[in-house]
Amino acid sequence: MNLHKIRISPDWFWPLVVTLTVFLLTVIRMPSSELGSIPHLDKAGHLLYIGLIATLLIRFLKPWTVIMIGTAISVGIEVVQSFLPWRECSAVDAAFGIVGTILAVLLYRNVRLYRNLIEFRIR
Repeated sequence: MNLHKIRISPDWFWPLVVTLTVFLLTVIRMPSSELGSIPHLDKAGHLLYIGLIATLLIRFLKPWTVIMIGTAISVGIEVVQSFLPWRECSAVDAAFGIVGTILAVLLYRNVRLYRNLIEFRIR
């Protein structure tokens, strides 16, 4: 396989960057901070960053495909974390990621302002 022949559409750049960044953040050892003392902040994080990935994908894929990908990413992150002694696996975190995916899809399909913001192009 010739890697120099692989072409990735520019439209897929940000979804790939955000997904890889989220994956890296799930496996690295996070230092303690004052943010860790805010109750349920990690739940909001799961909701937002998986929702961001879904928002980036909804422009190119069908809604059910995006929901399936968001679910797979949410569950996959928790499975990976279950093997890391410094991370904690949580079904609730996965659920918040799935909710974030569904919210992003619903916002994109039903809120014109959100859709226009996502599809804004600088000319």
